[in-house]
Amino acid sequence: MSEPEMTVSSPCIDVCQVSHEIGLCIGCLRSPMEIREWPYWDNEHKQWLLTVLKDRQERYGIYGED
Repeated sequence: MSEPEMTVSSPCIDVCQVSHEIGLCIGCLRSPMEIREWPYWDNEHKQWLLTVLKDRQERYGIYGED
C-alpha cells in the first residue's frame, strides 16, 4: 500500500483584500483566479505557485506593501 500524498497548505493568512493597484490579495499575493483555483490544482502546480509568490514578495514586499 502506498503512502498518501501530502497536501500543500494554502498560503492564505486570512487578510483577504485585493489591491486595485497590483490586482493581488494583500495577504497572500495571489490573484483572484489563483485563489479560486487553488483547491483544484495538484500539488505540483501549488508548489510552483508558492515559488511565484516568493518572487512577488520580493517585488511587492510582505503583504503586498512597500
